[in-house]
Amino acid sequence: MPLNVGYYLGECSLSHGGVAPYALRMLRQLGQSHMSPPITIFGDLDETTRQFLNTSRMQPRFASSDAPLSLVERFSHRFRLLGNVLTQQSPRIDLPEYDPIYRRIEQSKIDLLHVPYQTPPVFKLPCPYLVTMHDVQELYFPQYFSAEIRATRATNYLRAIRESAAIVVSFDHVKQDLIRFFNCPPEKVHVVGLAYDQCQLPPPSDQTKSECQQRYADKKPFFLYPAQTWPHKNHLALLTAFDRLQKQTPTPSYLICTGKRNEHYFNEIEPFLKTLACRDRILFTDIVSDQELSWLYENTHAVVVPTLYEAGSFPVIEGMMHGAPVICSNVTSLPDTMANQEYLFDPTRPEELLQLMTLLLTNDSFRNKNQLHCQSRGAELRNDLTATQRLIDVWKKIMSSGNFE
Repeated sequence: MPLNVGYYLGECSLSHGGVAPYALRMLRQLGQSHMSPPITIFGDLDETTRQFLNTSRMQPRFASSDAPLSLVERFSHRFRLLGNVLTQQSPRIDLPEYDPIYRRIEQSKIDLLHVPYQTPPVFKLPCPYLVTMHDVQELYFPQYFSAEIRATRATNYLRAIRESAAIVVSFDHVKQDLIRFFNCPPEKVHVVGLAYDQCQLPPPSDQTKSECQQRYADKKPFFLYPAQTWPHKNHLALLTAFDRLQKQTPTPSYLICTGKRNEHYFNEIEPFLKTLACRDRILFTDIVSDQELSWLYENTHAVVVPTLYEAGSFPVIEGMMHGAPVICSNVTSLPDTMANQEYLFDPTRPEELLQLMTLLLTNDSFRNKNQLHCQSRGAELRNDLTATQRLIDVWKKIMSSGNFE
């Protein structure tokens, strides 16, 4: 009898960034694999996200298509939405059988639910489940999180670790953190990797090319940093290095930063930006389409990723996939992804970043060597299709062991 797996996306959207690209790319790789069992998707997906998945093997299931909610279920749903607003985390109720998400999963009669997020939508579910733990950056950079958020994460992560049937991570450093900080049994954590072959963005259309050529015509050569404006993304260090670069090199250049402008932190970036003499050479675009980002990767002088912490960096991987030169910080999994120490820098030392940016701008031999390495590394990662089989093996192991409630 085939294994029936549920995949919980919730309100996942590519426009949200962060975990969404991971969850959707892994799902698309699964959908394109002949080894994958039938998968039922739980979530309210926008049209862009559905088109991204684009596979006939999927069986989308939407909460709104089921029977009307009872009075208790409606209260539970409203309570969850209120909790999201107040705490940015889903509150955990103690009557799971009255939770609408529990009910949808129960009605689907799936054998196993995969939640590609740090915590499940409901801790008590009618079937075993596994979660994907992405990082515990609040333990490394507590100053970037409120005390309430840190406490909520610690409580919910610990419960997810204890009550899930298994935990999936993309990189070994995350596994070691779970063992170290949460006393998680090593055998419960499985390093699966990423769906690397899904990381290349769609090529820009002729219309997008024309629009981008006009929009960025006077901004070449440009460095590119695709990232939301979170504190750990370290935009201030990049701006500092770029300002020094403009003062020290005769060749003018530009810096383009894509990604959502989270206002509560961009409000710290903007005043600093106004103090820079080169401010007119720096552009924060906010979110751009995949096709526009694809064009930017293909036309950038280099991708620069100065992040202080990442589970894994899609901009590094995407840059390589699109054949761009890439330099990045030497934290977490990024050295393994880059696979060449020559193109790494300490993100807390802007002078190291400045040195590499200067070489990229003034030394054609260095830039060409970097680009060849990144293209080769991108091809190597693109051919790594092991994530699907590893994940399916985890699913089968859970069901065969029977070691779950």
